[in-house]
Amino acid sequence: MEGTPYSNIKRLWCFIKITYNYYIYLITLKSLKMNEKGQATLKICEQKLNYLNYSKRTSDNYLSHIRKFLNQQTKSAAHLSAADFQSYLDNYNFTSTSQQNQVINSIRFLYKFGLNKKYDKVSFKRPKKEKKLPKVIDDNFIKSQLDKIENIKHKAILTLTYSVGLRVSEIIKLKIEDIDSKRMLINIKNAKGKKDRIVPLSVKIQ
Repeated sequence: MEGTPYSNIKRLWCFIKITYNYYIYLITLKSLKMNEKGQATLKICEQKLNYLNYSKRTSDNYLSHIRKFLNQQTKSAAHLSAADFQSYLDNYNFTSTSQQNQVINSIRFLYKFGLNKKYDKVSFKRPKKEKKLPKVIDDNFIKSQLDKIENIKHKAILTLTYSVGLRVSEIIKLKIEDIDSKRMLINIKNAKGKKDRIVPLSVKIQ
């Protein structure tokens, strides 16, 4: 739109009245310039994540939290101090221990690899791990739900998933050649943490 600045970061057009909101207009342009500098740092983090062979899911998670952090800063990434990082973590409204770990890991990655800083001045201590009892679903209930599935392919996929405890990411990548019916084994390739593993094939799904 002619005459209207577009924010690549926020992905929106900045409709600003020059007469009344001229000061806000200047602040918006200044903030946009800062965020563009942050994009260079974000690109460095993305390249480093790829170089260190992080999984796509982990990389996307890290970059999302790093982008959120950089967008909330009023300084360019190169001028951020240890106090800026510490203040962000101390005032973050975490919704769970899991999310807290994700945010801490992401910001620490930015601090160490994106900006090449030593993190001895920032506390990146993770919270104590929660110890919760697992939620166990009744076997009869699972069987009754599987019996209701009429589509043979869908039923086979879900039965195999529940019988050996496969993750969603594992079952969607599974191929026929990964199943060794003679030895009753399943070869899970490139699982969580990019590790291969072998699980027993249940006789109940034959």
